[in-house]
Amino acid sequence: MNLHEYQAKRVFAEYGVPVPQGRVASNASEAIAAAQALPGPVWVVKAQVHAGGRGKAGGVKLCRSAEEVGKAAKSMLGQRLVTPQTGAAGLPVGSGMVEGGCHSVLHVRLKRPGARWTVESAERMARARAVLCSDPAPVCSHPADRLAA
Repeated sequence: MNLHEYQAKRVFAEYGVPVPQGRVASNASEAIAAAQALPGPVWVVKAQVHAGGRGKAGGVKLCRSAEEVGKAAKSMLGQRLVTPQTGAAGLPVGSGMVEGGCHSVLHVRLKRPGARWTVESAERMARARAVLCSDPAPVCSHPADRLAA
């Protein structure tokens, strides 16, 4: 199953997991309206593609005004985002998510087999991806059977 970040956050919110406020936008005008409706003073615009490494590839942009949010969305939407996970052809960016106030630094992955949750910091995930490209042996995760009682 592939979920975009905004879809996964909706599922988390339904189960009481706190998530940053965010809105989906398919064009620059919608992104500006989202920024105006969300708390600031900073916003993050995130390309919604099924690939990791979006930040380093230019698919996550920190903005300090609604006008910057519009420019960031315009530069992403309709383009192809190339990350180490997409290959040279990249993936099309059909929508973006605008989040207000902060950028989350926690990643939750559902891994197979056993379908266990793993929780990692963004920094650890970036390091892990880099290591996995050359040697997967030193990478470890910390399974948690239940995140909430």
